Amino acid sequence: MRTRERRYRVGRAIAITLGVLHVLNAAVVGLAVYDALLLFTNKSLSLHLYERKHRVKKFGSERTMDAFFEQIVKKKKTAMEWSGIVATVVIAVVLMVVLLMLNVPVLSPLLVIGVGYGAWWLATGLNAEYEYCVTNGDIDIDLIVAKRKRKRIVSVVGRKVETLLPYDPAKVDEKAYQRVVIAAPSKNDTGLWCFTYHSKKKGHTLVVFQPEQRVLRAFFDGLQSLVKIETRRAMQEQGIIFE
Repeated sequence: MRTRERRYRVGRAIAITLGVLHVLNAAVVGLAVYDALLLFTNKSLSLHLYERKHRVKKFGSERTMDAFFEQIVKKKKTAMEWSGIVATVVIAVVLMVVLLMLNVPVLSPLLVIGVGYGAWWLATGLNAEYEYCVTNGDIDIDLIVAKRKRKRIVSVVGRKVETLLPYDPAKVDEKAYQRVVIAAPSKNDTGLWCFTYHSKKKGHTLVVFQPEQRVLRAFFDGLQSLVKIETRRAMQEQGIIFE
């Protein structure tokens, strides 16, 4: 009798384990498919933006293409964000262990997967990138969160830019602006530049970003002549020389 009971328990434990592994395997496959769909969606979106930015204009028999430059920079996580990720993972692991210990057939594995997926969603939600798009001297900056959400945070015509200078926190009074946008890995990085402009909706705006020289040059070409003089002087001090 005892032997049969032991065999029953062992068989039940094996069945539950196999069920959990099967469900976890399905979840992994599902996440892989989800990531593939996200990648495809983002590539399609990037292709759409590329085609939209590369507008072909016809003037008689001539065709001209807009000058388009793109750059993506990753935002560095702060200590608070890293703490949030660690706390999320720890809480998720504890919950999954508790759910497995409850050993509720079918329900426990599903709840474990739900907790794991929720923790993954929250943790990756702190991954952020900034995309700079310069078209004919005009700049757009998008915030991309976890490669699943995109938001336009800056859009300004080059001729409306008031200043374009290297960013020095000691010389820039951020309190003098109605809006400050940090579109760079962090404010402590090297190679930072900033520009200012007036927005009808959001007032006097300061934008800090980290452009590559090709993007900086493309943006520089759209500035007004007086702004170019000051920016060119600052570039020469930085050892950047455009022909």
